[in-house]
Amino acid sequence: MRKFYWLIIPFVAVLITACAASSTPQAESSSTPAPTTTTEPSPTSTPAPTSIPTETPPATVFGVPNFIFQGDDPSVPIVTHNPSSEIQNQYINPGGVLFYDGKFHMFFNSFTNWPGVVQIGYATSDDGYHWQMMQDAPVFVTDQIPYGGGKADVSSVIVMDDGTWAMYFHTVGGGEVGRATAASPLGPWAVDPDPVLKPAPSGWDRRGLNWPSVVRDGDEYRMYYGVQTRAGNAIGFATSTDGVQWTKYDE
Repeated sequence: MRKFYWLIIPFVAVLITACAASSTPQAESSSTPAPTTTTEPSPTSTPAPTSIPTETPPATVFGVPNFIFQGDDPSVPIVTHNPSSEIQNQYINPGGVLFYDGKFHMFFNSFTNWPGVVQIGYATSDDGYHWQMMQDAPVFVTDQIPYGGGKADVSSVIVMDDGTWAMYFHTVGGGEVGRATAASPLGPWAVDPDPVLKPAPSGWDRRGLNWPSVVRDGDEYRMYYGVQTRAGNAIGFATSTDGVQWTKYDE
């Protein structure tokens, strides 16, 4: 019993010491000043951007009526590339457009490689904005042209007095103006064996002709065409009574 007594006394002493330590009051928190509460500044509201008033396009520019983009979304093309299952190219331009017999007629150039063979598609419109393909296949392909390596762009189409459709184009590289004709806009189109207008070997237009535009004025046909000169771009002019034989102005 004496042995157990001496074992219990140290255990009780340790227990009493632990209890006394726990009963000792901690240093008051007031001795260490509480951190000052920092109030986060409320974010400054960003003023709404001032709307920039949309200016109404002027009715005329230098006395000429101004063009206004048509449609609710002018970014939407009226005729897209890849317009049909048989014309699958990356690029397109409007080619030749005319108004005839109460409709607009468009013969557009469709191509992927440039310069290269171009497919001519045909579409019509009642208002010049909403267009419909008349057939999936191209009505004309420039590899039918016997000169210029089959590389050409159509830029003008007219209807002759006898109802013949005449399509004018320029060859790429050669810079010659050619013509194809058909009884119907759907073809088949027959290409004249030779160009109808060529650059003069030593003339001001010797670098080549491009983008011919043919119009009818009374009994005369008039052709306006582009020319690249050393001084820059210029416009040439020629006249004809039959649309085949042409006389340049001031050659």
